[in-house]
Amino acid sequence: MSKSIAFYLADQNPHRDRSLGITSITKTLIGGLAELPNYILSQIVSQSSFTYDDARIQKHTLPWRTDNSKIQRLLTDNLHPLYLQKIPADIWFYPKGYLPYLTKPKGITVGLMHDTLLQHYADKYPQFRSKADMAYWINILKTSMKKCDYVLTVTENAKKQITDVCDRYNIPRPIIHVTYEASDFETLEPSNFKDKGNYVIHLASEQPHKCTLPLLKFWKQLSETRKDLPDLHLIGKICPESKKLVASMKGIVQKSHLPEDVFVDEIRKARALLFPSESEGFGLPAIEAYYLNTPVVFVEGTSVAEIMEKDTKAGEFSLSSFDSFNKALDNVLSLTPEEISESREKLLDRFSKKRYLQAVDKALASIN
Repeated sequence: MSKSIAFYLADQNPHRDRSLGITSITKTLIGGLAELPNYILSQIVSQSSFTYDDARIQKHTLPWRTDNSKIQRLLTDNLHPLYLQKIPADIWFYPKGYLPYLTKPKGITVGLMHDTLLQHYADKYPQFRSKADMAYWINILKTSMKKCDYVLTVTENAKKQITDVCDRYNIPRPIIHVTYEASDFETLEPSNFKDKGNYVIHLASEQPHKCTLPLLKFWKQLSETRKDLPDLHLIGKICPESKKLVASMKGIVQKSHLPEDVFVDEIRKARALLFPSESEGFGLPAIEAYYLNTPVVFVEGTSVAEIMEKDTKAGEFSLSSFDSFNKALDNVLSLTPEEISESREKLLDRFSKKRYLQAVDKALASIN
């Protein structure tokens, strides 16, 4: 018997949002489920939001935008079930994981929750957002966990983040399925190693959990003691303190947002990706780099470590130890093409789209 699933996509505006990875995995998810005969899919979109272009998927378009007015966006996110009561759906699916604060759609609710980063910020970086903004989003996080009948998440680390928040606020734990994740990069051509440049790459960010500033401090220490360092390419925006540090060093190249093909080639030709993030739900850039034959330096104890440790031979370090970072970088830069290619093949198998969609299908099939 077919199940009807309504995807709420009006909160995804890729041209405005930071969460481009969620839109990417939403495309993979909807496109994969559309191929299966046991699902009837529909999507709820706004005039500005991401829409999956497929004649097999019914589209319900809200007659307004959700990208140019915060009030309009909040009203839409929280009141849309009232507008859409006539949509027949067995399952309401929220790829961003945020459910309406004031209402709940009829039917079973499923949220795709990658992490509890909002709680991480409330605990560690409360100054990064206004008190009102932080309070609102923490309430949305708690509300979503209360209203989700089922949660799909992407690592065991992310599952623990979710259950920790539930326990912290005395929220009954929803049924949680770990499905891991996949990437469109699996079809891209990897580096042949002969075209590698003498640089490493970091996807820089002003957001403190991405740890661009601590990385630059480590790099400055390295530059003062070593002459064999490759150049460091920073892609993305950095905070004022990071800018001052960059200005005091040589061999750092800053680049802003790059077109997709240029961005991919930048990673493909790098000797390594430096991924010092202290908190991720999955860490998609790590497997995407390996898919291009570019090894990764990553932080121990994180979701990235969970997905990397089984299939890679080097790269793990402690954010609190310069020596640990120095050793991890050396080990990664010393990997042979054969070792990198071997890790690539293992990751491609373990995190393939096929496996991801099988895991999601199994989880959805268990919902009654």
